Amino acid sequence: NAYELLQEKLLPVFNLRKIARNINIVEEPFFIKLTITCAFNIIRELLDRTRISVSDEDARNMFGIVDEYGVLENEQVFIQYSPMRQNKLYRFKEEDENDMKPKVITGKVVVTKNPCHHPGDLRIFDAVDHVDLHDLVDVIVFPQKGPRPHP
Repeated sequence: NAYELLQEKLLPVFNLRKIARNINIVEEPFFIKLTITCAFNIIRELLDRTRISVSDEDARNMFGIVDEYGVLENEQVFIQYSPMRQNKLYRFKEEDENDMKPKVITGKVVVTKNPCHHPGDLRIFDAVDHVDLHDLVDVIVFPQKGPRPHP
C-alpha cells in the first residue's frame, strides 16, 4: 500500500508514523504526488535493470506475423533476416556471394515486445527452419497453435 511504499522509499529523517498521526497522508496532495513519484521511480529502476546489450549485427526490429501454413508448433518461431551492410539492410540478388543471402536462425531466441516495460514482455522461443516459410524475410513468424498468444 501507499504507506508502506513511502516508508520504504523516504529517508529516515522523515518519521512517517509521526507525520501520519497529524495528517491523513492518503488524502494529502503532497503525499499523493510523492507516492506517484516513488512508483514511477520503481518502474524506471526496473527498466534500467532489464536493459540488455545486444550488438547491432545480432539484433533486429521485426514485425510479427502469423504462420498461415500452420507448420509451426507452440513455442516455435521462424526467423529469416537480411544481412546488414554499413548499418543498412541488404537485399540479396542471385549473383551475390553466399554470405549476403538471408540467414535463417535456429535454436533458442529471445523475443521482446516494443516497448518492453515488464520482464514478462521477454519471451524465449525455439527458432526452427521450415522450407514452406523461406519466402518470408525480415519478419518473425509466430505459430497459430498454442494456449497463449505469442507477442
